[in-house]
Amino acid sequence: MIVYATILFVLAAVLLISGSLLYKGNLNSMRANHQRMVKDKASYGKAMGKALFVMSFSQILAGVIALFGESTAFVLITVFVSFAGMILGIYCLIKVQEKLLNGEF
Repeated sequence: MIVYATILFVLAAVLLISGSLLYKGNLNSMRANHQRMVKDKASYGKAMGKALFVMSFSQILAGVIALFGESTAFVLITVFVSFAGMILGIYCLIKVQEKLLNGEF
């Protein structure tokens, strides 16, 4: 499980760095189409960054749980936390995109 935890930590680091850049207002990593649609770049970047933070923190939590052992219970909890966090993060991203399409950003 150490290898799996390491993979989760690397994924969390990538998401955390991306989220931090977006949260600070650096939208260069976003598609050009989205950059044109956004009027309030600071608010949009913060909302997208928060969604990526949700994803990254769930992966960190799953990685920590994976370090506790290789029993079936730990594996199931780790996978559940990882997938639940990703689904929650994707849901947050979809909500931010809906706000963008509604002209709130």
